[in-house]
Amino acid sequence: MTTLLVLELTGATVAGGHSKGYPLAWLRYNGEERMAQGEWASDGQASWADDQRVMTFPKLDTVSPPVEFILSTIEPHRATYIGSQTIQLQEGEHHLDLPNGTLHVKMRVEAKKEIDEGGFSIKWTASDALKLEQARKAEQNKLMQAELSAMICEAKDRQAKRALYLKEKEDRRKFVAAVIRLQAHWRGIRVRTTLPLIRQQVERERRKLLAKRNVRERARRRRETEIQFLQTATHKSLPKQNHTAKVPMSSKTEIKPVETPEKLIDDELIHAIRLVHGSKWANSKQMQST
Repeated sequence: MTTLLVLELTGATVAGGHSKGYPLAWLRYNGEERMAQGEWASDGQASWADDQRVMTFPKLDTVSPPVEFILSTIEPHRATYIGSQTIQLQEGEHHLDLPNGTLHVKMRVEAKKEIDEGGFSIKWTASDALKLEQARKAEQNKLMQAELSAMICEAKDRQAKRALYLKEKEDRRKFVAAVIRLQAHWRGIRVRTTLPLIRQQVERERRKLLAKRNVRERARRRRETEIQFLQTATHKSLPKQNHTAKVPMSSKTEIKPVETPEKLIDDELIHAIRLVHGSKWANSKQMQST
């Protein structure tokens, strides 16, 4: 036979008459805890299902520790504290006035062979806590070992890819170096074979340019000489005009022919004309012969 402490949740209210989320009752007795989740009615009263409304605890015969009640409201990613209160073990109905609401509980003691805890239990004994911590550490170690193995595999893959990349890079470098050496070899052959021809062609072009320059210089000098002879001869052959005496002309003035002197053209002018015409005739003959 086992003596049990039976706690039954009969109702709860919250200040303001209405609350979002779900009511959550948390009961603690002798190091053990029970929790029950219910629903808020339209009138602001909390109700619990039959499998969570009644919760049992093993009762101690020697001592009577107090019972602690905590009421809160839970929402997605949020929890609102309504209040908590601790009372001594005493059978009957209790109305607990919390800071933000009220909680109604019935308490009785029963004798049963089997323990029906109800709700969902969370035991906080030393052995259970140690087992839970060991299981959590073992699971954490397994996860860490799996992560470490994955990291080692990734590092090996990176090293293999790096080695392959370096090998391909070295192969490309060797290939490019071989191509450059081959190009330099053939370029040297072409330079050695074509350089004399290029020099000969450059020399020919230089000589042609020099010959053209000499021809142009001789022609320029010849033209300057001819112009100088013509200017000198023309200046000497022109008669001197006297502009001091000006005779006014009228309509009755008779126009008389100018008397032509026996020697109107000077000998030096004739010599210059012959020299110019002779040089032109000689140049035309030379061009025809070439």
